[in-house]
Amino acid sequence: MNNEAHSILVAHINQKHKLSDHEVSLFYKYFKPTSFKRKELILKNGDVAHQLFFVINGTLHHFFTDANGQQYSCHFGLPNTFLTDLESFANQRPSTHNIESLDHSLCLHISCVDCVALMSQSKAFNTYIYQMLEEIAQENLRRTTDLIALSPEERYCKLETYRKAFIQSIPQKYLASYLGISAESLSRLKKRRIIKAKT
Repeated sequence: MNNEAHSILVAHINQKHKLSDHEVSLFYKYFKPTSFKRKELILKNGDVAHQLFFVINGTLHHFFTDANGQQYSCHFGLPNTFLTDLESFANQRPSTHNIESLDHSLCLHISCVDCVALMSQSKAFNTYIYQMLEEIAQENLRRTTDLIALSPEERYCKLETYRKAFIQSIPQKYLASYLGISAESLSRLKKRRIIKAKT
C-alpha cells in the first residue's frame, strides 16, 4: 500500500512537472503514509500544523469555530490534493483552525522541515509548491468575491458548473457551510433547482 500511495503522489506531480529518478526517490524518502479514522481530529485550534498532507483517498475538512460554536468550512482535501493550515504550517505558529477526517482517509504527509529540504533538492517540487500557493491565493480571492457578489444559488450553480465532483463528494451540511448558508437553505435551493429542471 505504501508503494501504491507514493506512486499516486509521483504520478500527480509528474502530470505538471517531470520528476527525475532521483527526485522520485526523494518523495519516497520524505513522504510518510498515515491513515485517519472517520471524524478523527488531525489539527486542533491552538496546535501548530507540523504536517502537509497529500490525500490518497477519503476527505479532509479544514474549518474554524466561532465563539458561539458555529463551524465554518474553509477548504476540503479530496483525493490527489494537498491540505494543511498554510499560515500555521509556513510560520510554525499555533493555528486558529481545525482539520478533521470526514471518513476513513489514507494520506501521505511531510513535515515542514522535510518540505523545505525537498523543495531545495527537487526543482520540480519547488515549482509545484509555488504554483499551488498561487492557485490557492487565486481560489481564495474568487471565493471571497463570490461570497460578497453572488447569491447563494449563484454560488451553488458556479460550483455545480466548474466543480461538480466537489459537490458530489462533500456531505451537505459541510457544503452548505462552505457556501455560507444553512443546510436547510441548501436543501430548499436544490429542491427548487430540481423543480425548475422538470418544467
